Amino acid sequence: MTNPHPAPEPGAAAETPGSTTSGGPQVPGPRRSGEPRRPTLRSDLRASWPDGLAALVITAAVFVLLYIRIRNETSSTVTVMPFMADAGAFWLYFLSQAFGWSALLWAWGTVILGLLLSGPRPSRLPLSGPRLERLHRTTSLNTIALIAAHALFFGAELVRFDTAAWNSAVATAFVEVFVPGGYDSGTGRIAIPVGQAALYLAIPLGLLFYVRHRIGPKTWRVLHRCVIVVYVLSVWHTLLYGTNVWYDGWFRTGVWLLQLPIAALLLLRLLRPARRSEKLPGSPGASAGARTGWALRLGGRLVVAAVLVALVAVVASGRDGGRSRAPGGHLLHPQPRLTPADTTERPSATPYERRRPATYARGMTTNDLPVIAAVDGSTHSRQALDWATREAVRRGLPLLIVHVRPLTRQVDEETGRREAEALLAESVRRSALIAPELRPSTLAPLDFPSAALVSLGRDASMIVVGSRGLGGFRSLMTGSNSLATASMASCPVVVVQDDRPEGPTTGARTRTPSPTSWRGWPPTRAVRRSWSSPSPPRPPGRAPGCGSSTAGRCSRRCSRAAPSSTGRRRRGPPPGRSPS
Repeated sequence: MTNPHPAPEPGAAAETPGSTTSGGPQVPGPRRSGEPRRPTLRSDLRASWPDGLAALVITAAVFVLLYIRIRNETSSTVTVMPFMADAGAFWLYFLSQAFGWSALLWAWGTVILGLLLSGPRPSRLPLSGPRLERLHRTTSLNTIALIAAHALFFGAELVRFDTAAWNSAVATAFVEVFVPGGYDSGTGRIAIPVGQAALYLAIPLGLLFYVRHRIGPKTWRVLHRCVIVVYVLSVWHTLLYGTNVWYDGWFRTGVWLLQLPIAALLLLRLLRPARRSEKLPGSPGASAGARTGWALRLGGRLVVAAVLVALVAVVASGRDGGRSRAPGGHLLHPQPRLTPADTTERPSATPYERRRPATYARGMTTNDLPVIAAVDGSTHSRQALDWATREAVRRGLPLLIVHVRPLTRQVDEETGRREAEALLAESVRRSALIAPELRPSTLAPLDFPSAALVSLGRDASMIVVGSRGLGGFRSLMTGSNSLATASMASCPVVVVQDDRPEGPTTGARTRTPSPTSWRGWPPTRAVRRSWSSPSPPRPPGRAPGCGSSTAGRCSRRCSRAAPSSTGRRRRGPPPGRSPS
């Protein structure tokens, strides 16, 4: 999630006038025109705007590239999380990704600049030492800003899918994004704390440059050398959590390839340091301390050389530690993919959907959209599965069973995937007992299950969930995440009550909408989502539920039950939908 910015410290050869020399006091130098005696944070902030503008342009270009790849379904993100194929719904997430990639690129550049400053420099370098150092400082500051934007937009995406009160949603997102251990779902249990460690180390290590005259040059140099460790943490975070580099392939190998110049320059800097005191003597010396220091310096050079050899082997072999590409990401059983072969508009589309037409597979009509059953292993979700199976058979629609139990800190990804596969297999067998002729598809988004249902609901006839689930910090069926599905889904959401699979409600938690049915729900969205288009007539003797032939009456009841402050009270169905 985060990437550090600065690089190993500038050496004596790159010191600006007024800085410290090796081990000595501060020596004032001649003041140059337009150059302050000591670089200050204010002056560097003023000088960083051209570099910051370039960073924003690169970020915009990366965002457009990611957006196009998502829309064309050529990105690995769609394979890892198929529900994110809806680029318009998750644009904040992709903007966060864009800022993350530009931050990594700027971090790479500032580390390269730092190594050029503190080691042997090419003779034909177009920039002088002071200008090179100032560019190193400004790119470091802009990298901090890019890191902050990367984290903030990721948090904004979490807030957007949380239908709790704004202060509660912001607090939850803050814990998940900025508190180590707060995000306990999926691969992020390890990757996000790694990125947080890089962020919380990078900010002070970078800003200490502006107070080094107070803490002492020697202390500052020792601390500044730790920045290369922060950069390693940032790359590790990217390789762990970046969905664009999730699988083996040229893109992930390219990230490894970018580390070759850094490893080569670091090794060259250690072999030929700019400071005479940092050179490795031919003999370790007589004292124990001298021998220990000599051994540590020699060990560091050997480690960096070994890392350089390993990077060359990774790039040459293509074995970069990526995951083997699974069919459809976490798609455990075949599922019909929606393709942009025929782009049509739903006959009953809302105004928002008319602005952004839905895409269907060739030959697919609105009557072929699946019934989605959310399962998490609880008794209530099994009852919801039974009801969804009967409803799919009755309507003649396909059934999609979605696993919605997120990963927790106690379960690793491989174990979670096996458990998801076992639960989905059990659900398929249970569905087959009710309707042997039905062949359901299954899907297991291990991260963001509620967001997956919201996105899948754009191309579904309905989503069926149980009234309660297994619970947990990020459980779909408990608290605000269940409200997110019911209030943000574009299709009807059916909540099946305990032991009453034939009496579901749509958009409310009571059998029949009443003046109190909106309590505990986001009122505006509850009313908006409580209406569903009239379905085909039920067989004789079958009592219709909310959302069938009584859809118009149900909509009027729910509208009258909503508080007047919502501004959504209406007598007919929502705008854009046919009243009959």
